[in-house]
Amino acid sequence: MSLHRNYNIIKAIKNIDIREVVENELGVKLPDKRRPQIICPFHNEDHGSFTIFPETNSFYCFGCGAGRGGSDTIAFIEKLKGWERKEAFYYLKTHYLKNFDISENHQYEETIFEEKRLSEDLLEWLKNRGLTEETIARFGLTCFEDKNSNRWLGIPIFNESGKIVNFKIRRDPIKEDPNLVKYKWLKAGTKQTLFPINCIDYENEELYLVEGELDAILLHQEGYNSLTNTGGGTTLWKDEWIEIVKRFKKIYLIPDRDESGEKWKRNLLEKLEYVHNDIYIIEIPFGKDVTEFYQKGGDLRDLLNNGQVKEISKSFKTIKEILKTEYNEPSFLINKLIPHPSLTVISGYPESGKTWVILGLAKSIAEGSFFLIEDFKAEKGNVGIIEEENGEKELQRRFKMLNFKEDLPIFVLSQKGLKIDDKKIIEFLLEEAEINKIKVLIFDPFIAFHSLSENSAEEMQRVMECFSEFQKYGISVIFTHHHRKQLGWTKSAPSQALRGSSVLFGRVDCHLAIEKKKELDNGNGFEVVVIQEKLRNGKKIKPFELRIFENVDGFMEFQYLGEFQEEKLKIEKAKEIILNLLEEGSKTKTEIINVLIQENIGQRTGENALKELIESQKIKAQRVGKQKIFELKKDDELSLLELT
Repeated sequence: MSLHRNYNIIKAIKNIDIREVVENELGVKLPDKRRPQIICPFHNEDHGSFTIFPETNSFYCFGCGAGRGGSDTIAFIEKLKGWERKEAFYYLKTHYLKNFDISENHQYEETIFEEKRLSEDLLEWLKNRGLTEETIARFGLTCFEDKNSNRWLGIPIFNESGKIVNFKIRRDPIKEDPNLVKYKWLKAGTKQTLFPINCIDYENEELYLVEGELDAILLHQEGYNSLTNTGGGTTLWKDEWIEIVKRFKKIYLIPDRDESGEKWKRNLLEKLEYVHNDIYIIEIPFGKDVTEFYQKGGDLRDLLNNGQVKEISKSFKTIKEILKTEYNEPSFLINKLIPHPSLTVISGYPESGKTWVILGLAKSIAEGSFFLIEDFKAEKGNVGIIEEENGEKELQRRFKMLNFKEDLPIFVLSQKGLKIDDKKIIEFLLEEAEINKIKVLIFDPFIAFHSLSENSAEEMQRVMECFSEFQKYGISVIFTHHHRKQLGWTKSAPSQALRGSSVLFGRVDCHLAIEKKKELDNGNGFEVVVIQEKLRNGKKIKPFELRIFENVDGFMEFQYLGEFQEEKLKIEKAKEIILNLLEEGSKTKTEIINVLIQENIGQRTGENALKELIESQKIKAQRVGKQKIFELKKDDELSLLELT
């Protein structure tokens, strides 16, 4: 292992004060200025054009272009001595890091990346994105190569003191190999931060927030105080970052022109709208982001000068404003079934098949395939399953039975004891979701993820607020929940049957109730009815029947059986009521029909329900005088009396 591949040494050498190195190597005293300039050591000149950028520990000469392709301390020694980069690296280590001890205070970590000078084609790519050679040098943009000879564009990430804390690296933007992730960190596990926090001018009254590092760099070049979050557009904005942003009088948000840009804007407004008075949205009219806007001839000054800036108002909107607003069509995770981003509950009694259903949904989303039928097309995305009930061994069994492939983008946290009403847990899950690009989080079961009372409206409101945090970052949440226990012979409608406070039904965007109808005769599966009890934005679909069974190959299969007809639904409800009623003892036909009428079920439906129960040998009937008496059928009874 070569020392120049050790992350901590790379960071330490790049953080050697370039002012100290220049003064020592050239034997000069730098002027006490924010950005000192001296006579360039690399070409003849009368006026100093060799410039030091202390905030990014870099250099650039406006006369000869020294710093082009490399502007850190290593590049300075390399050019000054006429050495290879490796020789310059070792020179700096032995002369300026004499007390650097890997065994103390630093973990000795090998990386698979080796730093290289920026090649001409990467320089041209950056310049085509509007960055000047001075800016490229000032921000220390560099290049890394991995063990497979893949190039990565390196962006140094600084702390407020201008010290490098990590490198965010981007796959080769010229080759754009789709088999490589687009971005990664040189050192894994680094906390996200604001970039470039070391270049911010706090005396400036304005701050411009953008989505990407290169966008922020470009705006600094153009004279704008700009920041981005290194975690990406949908990452959680931390409270301490908001405190920094609040220090500025005016805040401008410039979202990218895509779905993630809308989410980024919405997330930031959630944090800022009620803690700051002057927030403005700049909607770029063309190009996908700030950089492309400038590439195509745009200029932020034109938008600012022409009033193409939207002020965020806290006042009431008029009917006219609302009617004129163009709102986006609702989007779906599973077409017609589960909206996105949304909060969805899948409920049912114990052993009704809820877990099989959520795993089937997870597989369809991860594959981007149909769930059951073409109408239920899934939007492809990564899935996070957080479960407390089954454990990894049982999940493994079910994954195998559902024929899950190893490369499915599904991530699992099993029996970790996570409580969603803990703010730290939410932040942890949001970070994990960002790292793994998760589109939907599935929690199974609801009761395991909080420590509050389900019957308390106030406490359930708090839990639902916690779940709603994920929606702000474009992540859908699906959780399973049980129905409340039945009292007496009547059975609540699924919308009223959710266990706990009615807040649960009120806060969700979608409610799918699962009702188990029967076990298959061969014992290899069962049938359920799926009822969409609620869909906040859109028209509810009709209930449908679903068969879940083990096929001849030993895999669990889902089969769509069609819409569940309303009359059939009423008969099923009547059958449930009759069975519960007969638990109390035998009843006459008149008594049964009277109870059903109280539940808005007509006599004809009631008679059909009685007939089906007799045919399925669940109940029996006998005449006593002029009355027909019904009672539950015992297992050892074989005779059947038909209803006439």
